[in-house]
Amino acid sequence: MRRNYLDAELERSRHLFSGTVLDIGGKARGRRGSFSPAFSDVSRWVYLNIDPLSGPDLICSLPDLPIQDGSADTAVMTEVLEYMPDFRRSLDELRRVLKKGGYAVVSSPFLNPIHAGHGDCIRMTEELLKKEISSRFEVTRFERMGGAAAVIFDILRVELLYADGRLSKILYRLLMCSARLFAAADRLFQRRNFYVNTGYFVVGRAV
Repeated sequence: MRRNYLDAELERSRHLFSGTVLDIGGKARGRRGSFSPAFSDVSRWVYLNIDPLSGPDLICSLPDLPIQDGSADTAVMTEVLEYMPDFRRSLDELRRVLKKGGYAVVSSPFLNPIHAGHGDCIRMTEELLKKEISSRFEVTRFERMGGAAAVIFDILRVELLYADGRLSKILYRLLMCSARLFAAADRLFQRRNFYVNTGYFVVGRAV
Protein backbone atom coordinates (compact mmCIF):
# COMPACT_ATOMS: atom_id res chain seq x y z
CA MET A 1 0.00 0.00 0.00
CA ARG A 2 2.95 2.30 0.65
CA ARG A 3 3.93 1.96 -3.01
CA ASN A 4 0.52 3.32 -4.04
CA TYR A 5 1.04 6.38 -1.86
CA LEU A 6 4.53 6.89 -3.28
CA ASP A 7 3.29 6.65 -6.88
CA ALA A 8 0.54 9.19 -6.11
CA GLU A 9 3.05 11.64 -4.61
CA LEU A 10 5.36 11.28 -7.61
CA GLU A 11 2.43 12.03 -9.91
CA ARG A 12 1.67 15.16 -7.90
CA SER A 13 5.31 16.20 -8.35
CA ARG A 14 5.42 15.59 -12.09
CA HIS A 15 5.61 19.32 -12.85
CA LEU A 16 8.98 19.46 -11.06
CA PHE A 17 10.68 17.13 -13.51
CA SER A 18 12.43 19.23 -16.15
CA GLY A 19 15.85 19.70 -17.71
CA THR A 20 18.36 17.18 -16.40
CA VAL A 21 16.86 14.75 -13.91
CA LEU A 22 19.02 12.44 -11.80
CA ASP A 23 17.16 9.33 -10.65
CA ILE A 24 19.38 8.14 -7.81
CA GLY A 25 18.69 4.49 -7.11
CA GLY A 26 16.13 4.44 -9.93
CA LYS A 27 15.75 1.60 -12.39
CA ALA A 28 15.38 1.73 -16.14
CA ARG A 29 14.55 -1.99 -16.02
CA GLY A 30 12.56 -3.78 -13.33
CA ARG A 31 11.03 -0.57 -12.04
CA ARG A 32 8.49 -0.95 -9.24
CA GLY A 33 5.21 0.89 -9.03
CA SER A 34 3.01 2.53 -11.64
CA PHE A 35 4.76 5.89 -11.96
CA SER A 36 6.44 6.47 -15.32
CA PRO A 37 9.11 9.15 -15.76
CA ALA A 38 7.87 12.45 -17.18
CA PHE A 39 9.75 13.23 -20.38
CA SER A 40 7.77 16.18 -21.81
CA ASP A 41 9.99 18.86 -20.22
CA VAL A 42 13.00 16.62 -19.56
CA SER A 43 16.14 16.85 -21.68
CA ARG A 44 17.94 14.00 -19.88
CA TRP A 45 16.65 11.43 -17.39
CA VAL A 46 19.75 9.81 -15.90
CA TYR A 47 19.50 6.57 -13.93
CA LEU A 48 22.16 6.00 -11.24
CA ASN A 49 22.28 2.57 -9.62
CA ILE A 50 24.83 0.08 -8.32
CA ASP A 51 22.97 -2.82 -9.97
CA PRO A 52 23.98 -3.23 -13.63
CA LEU A 53 20.88 -5.37 -14.25
CA SER A 54 18.68 -2.33 -13.58
CA GLY A 55 19.96 -0.67 -16.76
CA PRO A 56 21.58 2.41 -15.22
CA ASP A 57 23.23 5.17 -17.23
CA LEU A 58 25.88 5.33 -14.51
CA ILE A 59 26.86 2.52 -12.15
CA CYS A 60 27.59 4.31 -8.89
CA SER A 61 26.40 4.81 -5.34
CA LEU A 62 25.96 7.51 -2.75
CA PRO A 63 27.64 9.30 -1.13
CA ASP A 64 30.11 9.68 -4.03
CA LEU A 65 28.43 10.42 -7.35
CA PRO A 66 30.47 11.00 -10.54
CA ILE A 67 28.38 14.10 -11.30
CA GLN A 68 29.55 17.70 -11.62
CA ASP A 69 28.50 20.30 -9.05
CA GLY A 70 25.19 21.99 -9.80
CA SER A 71 24.53 20.01 -12.97
CA ALA A 72 21.00 18.70 -12.27
CA ASP A 73 17.69 20.53 -12.37
CA THR A 74 15.91 17.82 -10.35
CA ALA A 75 17.17 14.87 -8.32
CA VAL A 76 14.89 11.99 -7.38
CA MET A 77 15.92 9.81 -4.44
CA THR A 78 13.03 7.57 -3.46
CA GLU A 79 13.46 4.65 -1.04
CA VAL A 80 17.23 5.13 -0.90
CA LEU A 81 18.06 6.82 2.42
CA GLU A 82 17.30 3.66 4.38
CA TYR A 83 20.33 2.04 2.71
CA MET A 84 22.70 4.88 3.65
CA PRO A 85 24.47 4.44 7.03
CA ASP A 86 26.09 7.84 6.38
CA PHE A 87 22.84 9.48 5.32
CA ARG A 88 24.09 12.98 6.10
CA ARG A 89 26.88 12.72 3.54
CA SER A 90 24.35 11.35 1.06
CA LEU A 91 22.10 14.37 1.57
CA ASP A 92 25.11 16.66 1.21
CA GLU A 93 25.87 14.96 -2.10
CA LEU A 94 22.27 15.40 -3.20
CA ARG A 95 22.56 19.14 -2.57
CA ARG A 96 25.94 19.34 -4.34
CA VAL A 97 24.70 17.99 -7.68
CA LEU A 98 21.64 20.27 -7.81
CA LYS A 99 21.55 23.68 -9.45
CA LYS A 100 20.41 26.59 -7.34
CA GLY A 101 16.63 26.57 -7.56
CA GLY A 102 16.61 22.86 -8.43
CA TYR A 103 14.40 20.36 -6.63
CA ALA A 104 15.17 17.28 -4.54
CA VAL A 105 12.36 14.71 -4.44
CA VAL A 106 12.94 12.31 -1.55
CA SER A 107 11.03 9.51 0.16
CA SER A 108 11.93 7.56 3.27
CA PRO A 109 10.10 4.66 4.98
CA PHE A 110 9.13 4.74 8.65
CA LEU A 111 6.83 1.96 9.95
CA ASN A 112 7.49 -0.34 7.02
CA PRO A 113 9.00 -3.82 6.65
CA ILE A 114 12.67 -4.25 5.86
CA HIS A 115 13.17 -3.98 2.12
CA ALA A 116 14.31 -7.02 0.16
CA GLY A 117 18.02 -7.50 -0.33
CA HIS A 118 20.88 -6.39 1.87
CA GLY A 119 21.73 -3.04 3.38
CA ASP A 120 18.37 -1.68 4.61
CA CYS A 121 19.58 -0.28 7.93
CA ILE A 122 17.82 2.99 8.80
CA ARG A 123 14.35 4.27 9.69
CA MET A 124 14.12 8.04 10.18
CA THR A 125 11.48 9.76 12.30
CA GLU A 126 9.64 12.81 11.00
CA GLU A 127 11.59 15.10 13.32
CA LEU A 128 14.97 13.83 12.15
CA LEU A 129 14.09 13.82 8.45
CA LYS A 130 12.70 17.37 8.58
CA LYS A 131 15.80 18.56 10.43
CA GLU A 132 18.21 17.00 7.94
CA ILE A 133 16.34 18.09 4.80
CA SER A 134 15.63 21.63 6.00
CA SER A 135 19.31 22.17 6.88
CA ARG A 136 20.15 21.71 3.18
CA PHE A 137 17.01 22.71 1.30
CA GLU A 138 13.96 24.89 1.53
CA VAL A 139 11.22 22.35 2.22
CA THR A 140 8.28 23.04 -0.11
CA ARG A 141 6.32 19.88 0.67
CA PHE A 142 6.34 17.30 3.43
CA GLU A 143 3.80 14.48 3.37
CA ARG A 144 3.13 11.55 5.69
CA MET A 145 2.17 8.53 3.63
CA GLY A 146 -0.66 6.38 4.90
CA GLY A 147 -1.86 5.57 8.38
CA ALA A 148 -2.38 2.58 10.66
CA ALA A 149 -4.35 0.50 8.12
CA ALA A 150 -1.61 0.89 5.50
CA VAL A 151 1.05 -0.05 8.04
CA ILE A 152 -0.86 -3.19 9.09
CA PHE A 153 -1.58 -4.18 5.48
CA ASP A 154 2.05 -3.87 4.39
CA ILE A 155 3.35 -5.81 7.40
CA LEU A 156 0.87 -8.65 6.80
CA ARG A 157 1.59 -8.66 3.06
CA VAL A 158 5.33 -9.10 3.55
CA GLU A 159 4.93 -11.63 6.37
CA LEU A 160 2.57 -13.82 4.33
CA LEU A 161 4.48 -13.38 1.08
CA TYR A 162 7.64 -14.88 2.56
CA ALA A 163 5.97 -17.45 4.81
CA ASP A 164 5.92 -21.15 3.91
CA GLY A 165 2.88 -23.36 3.72
CA ARG A 166 -0.46 -23.57 1.97
CA LEU A 167 -2.32 -21.64 4.70
CA SER A 168 0.00 -18.66 4.27
CA LYS A 169 -0.67 -18.60 0.53
CA ILE A 170 -4.44 -18.69 1.12
CA LEU A 171 -4.22 -15.90 3.70
CA TYR A 172 -2.08 -13.86 1.32
CA ARG A 173 -4.71 -14.12 -1.43
CA LEU A 174 -7.44 -13.14 1.04
CA LEU A 175 -5.40 -10.14 2.18
CA MET A 176 -4.85 -8.94 -1.38
CA CYS A 177 -8.57 -9.28 -2.08
CA SER A 178 -9.23 -7.02 0.89
CA ALA A 179 -6.82 -4.29 -0.28
CA ARG A 180 -9.63 -1.88 -1.15
CA LEU A 181 -11.14 -2.31 2.31
CA PHE A 182 -7.80 -1.50 3.92
CA ALA A 183 -7.41 1.52 1.63
CA ALA A 184 -10.85 2.82 2.63
CA ALA A 185 -10.04 2.36 6.32
CA ASP A 186 -6.71 4.09 5.83
CA ARG A 187 -8.39 7.23 4.54
CA LEU A 188 -9.83 7.59 8.05
CA PHE A 189 -6.52 6.90 9.81
CA GLN A 190 -4.66 9.44 7.67
CA ARG A 191 -6.34 12.26 9.57
CA ARG A 192 -4.23 11.39 12.60
CA ASN A 193 -1.16 9.75 11.12
CA PHE A 194 1.54 11.73 12.94
CA TYR A 195 2.41 8.77 15.17
CA VAL A 196 1.66 5.87 12.80
CA ASN A 197 2.45 6.04 9.08
CA THR A 198 4.39 4.13 6.44
CA GLY A 199 6.90 6.91 5.82
CA TYR A 200 7.49 10.32 4.32
CA PHE A 201 7.67 12.16 1.01
CA VAL A 202 9.61 15.40 0.84
CA VAL A 203 10.27 18.02 -1.81
CA GLY A 204 13.11 20.44 -1.16
CA ARG A 205 14.35 23.41 -3.20
CA ALA A 206 18.07 24.14 -3.41
CA VAL A 207 18.68 27.76 -2.33
